[in-house]
Amino acid sequence: MTNSLGQDEGGGPRFQLHAVVEPGATGLYVAHVAEIPGCVSQGKTPEEALDTLGEALDVYLSALIERARPRWMQEALRSTGSTDKERGKLEVELVSA
Repeated sequence: MTNSLGQDEGGGPRFQLHAVVEPGATGLYVAHVAEIPGCVSQGKTPEEALDTLGEALDVYLSALIERARPRWMQEALRSTGSTDKERGKLEVELVSA
């Protein structure tokens, strides 16, 4: 559940992105995130395309977050051995566009 500040009950930021699924030219379904050009996936069914889109979005956001951190912070976080899940992650909900 989000509050008026767009935060989940845990206090972290929460965003809603729109997933679009369309039949592709090769017979597979193609899914993309409307707000993020290039975040695309595919699957044999619409459900599979959405599942793999969620994985692609996770990889994209993890890389984006990692690049946004200053080098000293990246090294400090690696040295503690903590994971992103232990530090808290951005919560993203994919909804149909």
